[in-house]
Amino acid sequence: MLDKHRATSEERAFPVPVGVVAADMQGLSLRDWFAGQALAGRCANESQNDTSYADIASSIYKQADAAMEVRKTQG
Repeated sequence: MLDKHRATSEERAFPVPVGVVAADMQGLSLRDWFAGQALAGRCANESQNDTSYADIASSIYKQADAAMEVRKTQG
């Protein structure tokens, strides 16, 4: 699944000009950055840390996907 997202033309959180680095290192996807922010918030809230890693990962990517959708509609 990770390769699927890296291989797309997703908007990047920290874009790197093409040609500056290897073609497969074009910056973190904005979706992954949103997920990382959600994970940081989740880890900071001790009351939510009793869930399985798979459930947490699913939840944070759902939050990231929601943020991407809002961004599309609200700019």
